[in-house]
Amino acid sequence: MAGQQAKDDISTALKAYSLGQQDTTSTAKALVAPVNKAYASGESGDVSALLEILWAGILEAIRAAPDPSYKTGTAPEQNLAFLTQYVNLLDTIRQSPDPASPSSDKLCASEGNGAQINDNNDNGGLWSGLEGFGMNAREDFNHSPASSSKDAYSPEAWMNLNSFLALLTSKHTPPPPCFDFFLYAIWCLRDALETSQNPETTNAIIPAAAAWIDVPGSGTMIYNSTRKWQPDAKTGAPARTGPLWEEGGTPREHGFSKERWLFWQQRFGQVGDDKNLSQDARDTARSTVVKMKEIGTGVSV
Repeated sequence: MAGQQAKDDISTALKAYSLGQQDTTSTAKALVAPVNKAYASGESGDVSALLEILWAGILEAIRAAPDPSYKTGTAPEQNLAFLTQYVNLLDTIRQSPDPASPSSDKLCASEGNGAQINDNNDNGGLWSGLEGFGMNAREDFNHSPASSSKDAYSPEAWMNLNSFLALLTSKHTPPPPCFDFFLYAIWCLRDALETSQNPETTNAIIPAAAAWIDVPGSGTMIYNSTRKWQPDAKTGAPARTGPLWEEGGTPREHGFSKERWLFWQQRFGQVGDDKNLSQDARDTARSTVVKMKEIGTGVSV
């Protein structure tokens, strides 16, 4: 399995990056080097283990980003800069050259090529497709404060994760497949706005939902999208609507639409007026309504 030194090299590089002690280019090189070495050796198990350490380490750093402003629903300048720093790191890693395939006699017949690790994004190259990152991000989404997970994330960590994915998705237009977390916006907003939650849960998840609107570029991206996800036997109905929007039995399209945007805007307004919720959650919702009106009209409210 992957050597302890390789694991330590990845952890050390991530720690230095989070502390501002190493620049983006140097950090990306330090992170890909041990994985490339394992890949060249044909040890797919080592590649998988090191990628898991790499992606889990990046996501852990993001969730623990400094000074999270989950109470106001808008990542403060320091926090947004930190998250953007990690977006830039992933983009730099993505542009790293994909290593050449090792000779066939080095490959483990039972495991195959180290770059062919299953990833829910299915994007191809080891680095150009950020192999395994999507799988790790998907696992993180199982820990929403609205979930029944015993390891549910704090409101701060949940907002940081969603702010980061919003930044990542909106960095490029359109986003490359490995940066495409559009569907996660629907999951987050559906939980917060299309599903009945108790006040405690609503207080915890509204800031993350608001982040998909507030993060620079993200709200406009969502407003302009008409993307749909058709239900199928493999994935089910990932972009389905929540029960609050299905009241009355009217069929709804599975994806983004102006109609759904306006429903979210209406629901943020209702949250802002709900006296059973915390003042912080209500203030967050009200400010998000203002932002949505600005995006929809192109005029500051």
